[in-house]
Amino acid sequence: MASPPLSVTYSLNSVGQLVLNWFPTAGALGYNVYKRGLATGSFGLPLNSSLISGLSFTDLAFDGTIENYYSVTTVDLTSVESLPSSTTYVPYQTSGSEFVMPRVDLWPDAFDKFITERAYDVMWERAINCPCGVSTKSTTDATDLNCPLCHNKRFIWVNPTQIKAAMTSIGRDSDSEQDGVYQAGSYKVTTHSKNKIGFYDRLTFLETSAPISESITKGATNGTDKLRFPAFSIDLPIIDMSGNRYYVGQNFTLSAAGEVVWNVPSAPQPTTGIAYGVAYMTQWRMLSTEYSHDIRATHTQLGSPTPVYRELGRQCICRLEWFFNI
Repeated sequence: MASPPLSVTYSLNSVGQLVLNWFPTAGALGYNVYKRGLATGSFGLPLNSSLISGLSFTDLAFDGTIENYYSVTTVDLTSVESLPSSTTYVPYQTSGSEFVMPRVDLWPDAFDKFITERAYDVMWERAINCPCGVSTKSTTDATDLNCPLCHNKRFIWVNPTQIKAAMTSIGRDSDSEQDGVYQAGSYKVTTHSKNKIGFYDRLTFLETSAPISESITKGATNGTDKLRFPAFSIDLPIIDMSGNRYYVGQNFTLSAAGEVVWNVPSAPQPTTGIAYGVAYMTQWRMLSTEYSHDIRATHTQLGSPTPVYRELGRQCICRLEWFFNI
């Protein structure tokens, strides 16, 4: 499947028609253009009656009296259509080529538009308390160290769903512990109004990366060593207690699950049971721990005898998962 087009932009031509432009996508047979009038919902059928072979499209139906949201897809040489591009928002027109941007604070559609267009791609997992942590209302309550469900993490995370989330504030600090260097701090994260993040839900930011360093014990010869978090790259050598250095591709490989695999034929590897240090890149994984806004809604019919409220995006305070040492 081809990638969606990048940098979809718009302009008005000399007769006031809206023209979309985008960069070419490798392996493209052509492109489809979609439009909707709300920040969320289905795009429906393409605007174009036949596949677009060029890199622009003129919307003859555009009149500037309502908000419009456009997205472009790529159709590859096997006629498979890509996912939609990032949504391009066109606000309503007041006169000529001048546009007025709506307020984002109290207009639900504009608020959701901001999240849809400007936020990060995030994998959201819902948190469920593990059955092993039955509360006795005692300060010594703890989960089972050997629990096969949560592995002493207290929660089980289910239903991974990709959503959008904006990070609006960051405050963190690095701390060195016995088993590595970790970053502690808090992050204000806001999601689309339809995504209601719960307490201790887990958010994995798919478009960002985090450096992690830890010390682990070498497992079986020609075996696999699981890291604390899934690694997607290791560009520094692994160093064992004897000072020996081991390199990715030469002494070990990285599995699809982000584990260290000692499977390079005849290549040296650490002795089973010896400790080694490893630094790798992973993705930011956070847990939502508190809310700035438990209830966040706006009145959309001021002065009406039948007021209507719509929920806005919900903001939560998140902390890095390794801050909790779980």
